[in-house]
Amino acid sequence: MRIRVNAHAVVLLLGWGALAGPPDALKRTGFETGIQAAEVEFRNGTTVLRGTIIQPAASGPGPGVVILGGSERGARNAYKRRIASDFAASGISALVYDSPGTGASTGNAVLQTKDDRVVEALAAVRFLRGRPGIEPHTVGLWGISEGSGIALLAAGKDPEVAFVVSVSPALGVAPVEISRFRIEMTGHENRFSQEDIGRALVLEEILYELFSGAGLAEWRLIGMKVRNWQEEPWAELIEAVKGARRAALPEERKKTKDALIKCLDFWKEKGWFRLAVPDVGRFERLAALEAEAFLAFLDNNPWARGDWLDHLRASADLSGLRSPVLAIWGENDLFLPPHRSAAILRRLLQGVKIDLTIEILPGIGHTMAYSGQTDISPKYTEIVKDWLKAKVRIQ
Repeated sequence: MRIRVNAHAVVLLLGWGALAGPPDALKRTGFETGIQAAEVEFRNGTTVLRGTIIQPAASGPGPGVVILGGSERGARNAYKRRIASDFAASGISALVYDSPGTGASTGNAVLQTKDDRVVEALAAVRFLRGRPGIEPHTVGLWGISEGSGIALLAAGKDPEVAFVVSVSPALGVAPVEISRFRIEMTGHENRFSQEDIGRALVLEEILYELFSGAGLAEWRLIGMKVRNWQEEPWAELIEAVKGARRAALPEERKKTKDALIKCLDFWKEKGWFRLAVPDVGRFERLAALEAEAFLAFLDNNPWARGDWLDHLRASADLSGLRSPVLAIWGENDLFLPPHRSAAILRRLLQGVKIDLTIEILPGIGHTMAYSGQTDISPKYTEIVKDWLKAKVRIQ
């Protein structure tokens, strides 16, 4: 069955990841004099991926980098182009491309697991290595948020990847822990009551069970937590989530889906609901699916296929990593715990002999912008530029 649903809707529905970049209205585009752009396409299996290579105008072969966005898995946007043009200004050609089913690319990113994204990233690396003007052994990876982990995992499978810049990674941190951090941090930052933060945390746990189908929910504890909210349809939601995996006949499946959406609609206008479901508009588009497509997605989405425990595999998957790595976080990240993520990454790479640089930047958020701003921090740009000069052979 073909499922028509925006991947970003599902990612943000559960708060599984953050947007890969700020709004398109950045202070500058990054296309300085001496930079040129070429439209390209390459294949990953049967999927045609279309993108742009932004490169220095200077002649002669040089290094390259593949730009990987976050969990939104979206099209080329101003943020990604800005990152790519900053690399080009430093003498490194950068490939930025539309995720499957977005922009000009074919395919569908909705059902991509992280393993699928790793395969895609390696296809992009192979393509860039074969381009004129690129030294094949100097191609690296840059990724943000989910893409930062994909970059590390891809480099772990290809020891010829020249370098990795990993921005706001949380590799090895359980996704449910990331979500709980985001809910609590955002809730307290915006002065929600402790009770409403508690509601959002409970809803998040229930939604994880809904989309993973893995038996993750501690229903007895959840039942205790919702006793104080008996006027709200928590019992009905719990029963609908349990029934979503049991429904077999078409009428049963429609009834289950309708019950799920009815319960969630009860809270949709509550301020705390956005803590658990950050993009209500995309949630509504997901809810508008026919029952068969909606429930088929429950059975086949990346979380149902095991991505909810992907963090447990990180150590083994990084054993082949040989590239120098710059891992960088903003201390004011609202989406994932920066200090915990850095500590876990250090531990994951403890037995791997690589050149690892870790930076946690004060006053800076998830997308490397200062709190309340959209433009990328000059401090981040300076650190990356200096690190690249030291680690990458640039003409």
